[in-house]
Amino acid sequence: MAMLNEQHDVVVSDLMTTEVERVPAEATAATALEWFEERGYTAAPVADTSPTASVTAAAVADAAEETPDETLATLAEPVSLSRLLSPKLGFGGMLDALREEPIYFVGWDGEVVGVISRADLNKPPAHAHLYTLVYELEARLRDLIDERTDWEVILRNVGYDGDGHSTEYDKLRAEYEEYVDADLHLRPVDYTTFWQLERVVEEHDDLWTLLPFSSQDRAVRKLGAIRDLRNQVAHYGNVIHSMDADLLASGRDIIGLKETYSAIVDVNSALRDHQTGEPTASA
Repeated sequence: MAMLNEQHDVVVSDLMTTEVERVPAEATAATALEWFEERGYTAAPVADTSPTASVTAAAVADAAEETPDETLATLAEPVSLSRLLSPKLGFGGMLDALREEPIYFVGWDGEVVGVISRADLNKPPAHAHLYTLVYELEARLRDLIDERTDWEVILRNVGYDGDGHSTEYDKLRAEYEEYVDADLHLRPVDYTTFWQLERVVEEHDDLWTLLPFSSQDRAVRKLGAIRDLRNQVAHYGNVIHSMDADLLASGRDIIGLKETYSAIVDVNSALRDHQTGEPTASA
């Protein structure tokens, strides 16, 4: 099986916003506050500053109360390294950073060349990257299941929640037989859905031990989270729903996306190791 190609990876420069608005340096705190409120920004670089300086909406709001006539030329501070990301940073590092802060400037050659935020993770290049990884995971997991389990027997014992078929295997077999003459060279196991793959892991005694999880229950839960992300990626839904890293927020937030992404990477690594005979670490 082809490995993940470099062209399918995604870096900060693929997702960042390059048309960066700069707040005027001569603006007073009072007028700058209106500028921020109109645009909904939390931070912005200040025009005509070298090295590039920035100011946050919170700092402007404080100054607007205490010193409303102070200009941003004195209020702004140089962009710190902690608020800068490299345009070449990969997806995993990007998630780590955005887990800590919701927005970063992107710096290159001493200049701010873009801005990246959690919302940018919903752009098409992120979908393409995630789809490539999940596609590899599904294909490798099918290979493992076909090799190590009587998956047909397991799915014969899983009832089909629909019309026309009694079990999940009956439905799968009907689809396989419908297309078997199309010269697609697919195996019956290639017609399994991700949900059916989960059921095999759930019902088989020790298949989960070949995956990087500490228990069968954890393996099933993580595969369920991967399936949810897979379905949204496949249908171009949002991969992150809440821009706040708040455990009470509804939908997938940056923490959930990072955890699911790490699970995908770990499972792919374990499945590759299985094919080469390397040991698998449990998480």
